[in-house]
Amino acid sequence: MSLITTYWPDPYFTQTAKLDLHGCTISSVTNDFNPDNSTFPGFNLTATADGDNWAEFNLTTIPAGMSVIVACKSGGIGGNAGTTSANASVNVWSLANNNVYLASCPVNGGVSQPFTVPDKGIKVCFRAPKDKGAARHVADLFIGTKADYDLLLKYVPSGFLAGDLMPIQN
Repeated sequence: MSLITTYWPDPYFTQTAKLDLHGCTISSVTNDFNPDNSTFPGFNLTATADGDNWAEFNLTTIPAGMSVIVACKSGGIGGNAGTTSANASVNVWSLANNNVYLASCPVNGGVSQPFTVPDKGIKVCFRAPKDKGAARHVADLFIGTKADYDLLLKYVPSGFLAGDLMPIQN
């Protein structure tokens, strides 16, 4: 088996209290991996206001100049899931150069286009719904090289991560 690295530091979402929230709350978190009862690591964001709502985390541990992608699973919850103002589940921005937009995961999860990590790192923004009271779920976040993600899909064709990948230790 080959080494596959994710640069997301919290694959089991045990540190969601470190997310900076804007117009939303973390309404639930699941840290467990138990396929027998369909329990997988992830969290729900519920909009507390109408408009542009998100939770963000600054990530500075990825080597500058590296080409990476972001992948996740995401979806609306219940009949009032709404959409995000950015029509994405996750946006990535540069911490340098006045927060330049770098990439996005599709609104219902998927894989971003590759982007180059800037010198100061990236800001990972989890997009909450734009309608107050609506919620979205985000799970199985991967931030790493496209080659590592492609290799992961060879081992786990569904792309399900479940925290099987431990983050790189610095």
